[in-house]
Amino acid sequence: MEEETNHITWIMEQIQQINQESILQVMKTTGIESTALYRSEFRLEAHRIRLLKQLQSILPIRVTSINNIAVNPPQYPQHQYTIASIPLPDDIHSASVSDDQLSTSIGFLCYLVSLTSKYLAITPRYKLVCRFSR
Repeated sequence: MEEETNHITWIMEQIQQINQESILQVMKTTGIESTALYRSEFRLEAHRIRLLKQLQSILPIRVTSINNIAVNPPQYPQHQYTIASIPLPDDIHSASVSDDQLSTSIGFLCYLVSLTSKYLAITPRYKLVCRFSR
């Protein structure tokens, strides 16, 4: 009887030792994989930043001031946004804006939003459709 008890305790000790070794192995493997995951996430984020900086240099958005009061009365904003040096109109239905300028500036904006959403892996809420006119 005592011999069986000793044998059972020896078996239990062996099982605990195996469990501890397997837990240590799993923790070591998990640590290696999580380190690799963090490195991959860091590289992905660095690549996204690089792509966004390139996109910013290709399609820069700037604010320019408008000083001509005859064209732009004081009740309207005294600045204008440009994308790639093409002015973005304040009112797309205005007759003072040519169709070419409107199509180009809005097309550039759609392109910028589309590429930015792809780079950041964000799905836009609304589908962007470029039809090359109003």
